[in-house]
Amino acid sequence: MSGKKLIASPEDPGPGHISDLPEGGTPAKKSRKRLIMLVLIPVVLLLFAGVGGFLVHAGIVKIPFLSKPKTQHAAAPATQFIKMPELVANLDAGTDADSYAKMQAELEVTDALSATAVAAQMPAIIDLFQSYLRTMQPGDLQGAEGLYRLREALLSRANVIVAPASVQDVLFIELIVQ
Repeated sequence: MSGKKLIASPEDPGPGHISDLPEGGTPAKKSRKRLIMLVLIPVVLLLFAGVGGFLVHAGIVKIPFLSKPKTQHAAAPATQFIKMPELVANLDAGTDADSYAKMQAELEVTDALSATAVAAQMPAIIDLFQSYLRTMQPGDLQGAEGLYRLREALLSRANVIVAPASVQDVLFIELIVQ
């Protein structure tokens, strides 16, 4: 050492003196409180946000400015089924045999205009369906393929009669070929 003595002044008590420490005591206590506050506050806030989000999502709590306004859905077209009278027609079985078809069907329409047009044109639709059935042979009405072709043919003929209205489908209630 160089031989100089360090003299402490009365204003400077020296390092590690109580006045150098932060308020409230030891430095370890203050940093521990600060650490707890920095960790604890975000955890508590996240917990409250999670619980609140769950309650809003589950519909238990409703927040007016966050809830979506209920939209009015456009009313789906009211499908109507118009029952046709039972039709009996003799099929084209040739000269040696007699064969008949008995058919009961309904016409599916989706609006009031079409329902009115079908009801007004029902005699013409019946006549056209019977005329078409008379041209069919018994083998033409067998199986799913024959039924599909009959449905498509009757549907296209019904739509020609009721145009500009439309028939959506021809539903067979009963079809017996004898």
